[in-house]
Amino acid sequence: MNFTLQDIIKIAGQPTKERNGHIYFRCPECAALGGDNSGDNLIYTPSENLLYCFVHEEHSKNILRQMHSDETIEKTYQKPIEQNHRTQQWEINQMEYVEYAFECNQALLTDNSPYYYFDNLTALEYLYKHRLISKETIEICEIGFDFDDKKWVFPVYPVAKKGTMYGFRYRGYDLKNKSIWSEKDTPSCVMSIKGKPTDKNLYICEGEFDALVMVEILRAYKKLDYSSIYSPSMGVSNLKNCINKINFENYENVYLCLDNDIEKRKIIVNGKSQDVSLQMTKELIERHPFLIDKTPKFTDEELKLGNKDITDWWKIHILRG
Repeated sequence: MNFTLQDIIKIAGQPTKERNGHIYFRCPECAALGGDNSGDNLIYTPSENLLYCFVHEEHSKNILRQMHSDETIEKTYQKPIEQNHRTQQWEINQMEYVEYAFECNQALLTDNSPYYYFDNLTALEYLYKHRLISKETIEICEIGFDFDDKKWVFPVYPVAKKGTMYGFRYRGYDLKNKSIWSEKDTPSCVMSIKGKPTDKNLYICEGEFDALVMVEILRAYKKLDYSSIYSPSMGVSNLKNCINKINFENYENVYLCLDNDIEKRKIIVNGKSQDVSLQMTKELIERHPFLIDKTPKFTDEELKLGNKDITDWWKIHILRG
């Protein structure tokens, strides 16, 4: 069943917000039952021709019945698969992924309980202590936490297919230990942490938490409203294989903000030991001369103290006032 944004507006009224390729409405079915009328319940994903209510899936079905009472509702939830195409996990579980991402985001934003594994801090307090990432940034980027599995949850929205979730990147609760993995069938791609097609600037960061810190920085400098922030879904080593999915012509400025790991992750290039991130920056700028190097700059003394990435740079910046 095909329907348009205007079809939804006729029944649900004007949308309340738009984020990551999704358009949110106040669900009229929830309102009729006296339920939550916050504006986050009914979500429309234009790229998938998908309408869904987080409170109860029957609500969106009822709305669709109002639009097209003579068509089969179930067809709305099945995206046509090309012949000879191996169905990916995200194609099968798209709505479950969307709902899970929403639930983890809301759990992180609303939980106020200290946890022993967060040193008796709440998840948000722990995140700010170790990464300087605020609640406001979590709301903007829709990152979440799974309190049952004790893991940070990053939805993977690929730049090339905005609005479709390709899976998740996960990180263990302890930010002092790097334990990172992905949901089944999550591809190597450039994932959008925050952004829209009309943004002037694009920042490509090494990891998901680096990208969130970049959001904090751009918020502080009042540049976030016209900036997109991306990160490779499978780590910096795969960036050169997926960066071409970005339509660079959409941006006036494209910045590379990778790490400055002078003492770690060495590789051999032409018989010489070099850092993975620094070498990646060099290769990408040689391939795409318009890229602007925004590698965090540290003094020799700061490097010796272990400073290497955008989070370290921001901590120093804040301490200096």
